[in-house]
Amino acid sequence: MLPEKDIETREDIRYLVGVFYDLIKLDETLGPIFNRFIKADEWDAHLEKLSDFWLSQLFGIPAFNGNPVKAHRNVDKEMSHSIDQTHFAKWLNLWFSTVNSLYKGEVAEHAKNRARNMATGQFLRIWEARPENQK
Repeated sequence: MLPEKDIETREDIRYLVGVFYDLIKLDETLGPIFNRFIKADEWDAHLEKLSDFWLSQLFGIPAFNGNPVKAHRNVDKEMSHSIDQTHFAKWLNLWFSTVNSLYKGEVAEHAKNRARNMATGQFLRIWEARPENQK
């Protein structure tokens, strides 16, 4: 069945984020990374923080407090600078398929566009911080 509604509320975002990260946790490429850095008892709090992030991104409501660039740079450092575009492409493909399976409309399209821009930006911020790129 195709989705019939757009992302309209925080509950919609929370549901999207929950479904998406359930897939991430099981993914053979991304799961080991996310499960290494987010312990089982930390997932609920992390999903709330990610819901705040997407609420800010999609509806302009200042709910998010955090530093995604710093967090992703730290993960890359702990992973011996091995995070690459393949990881972000996988993340983006899962995000698109999750959004498409749950919602349709202007906000759903905005969520995909924001994710595309974020994936590119996060990878560039990680790459810039690597020791071999410091001048």
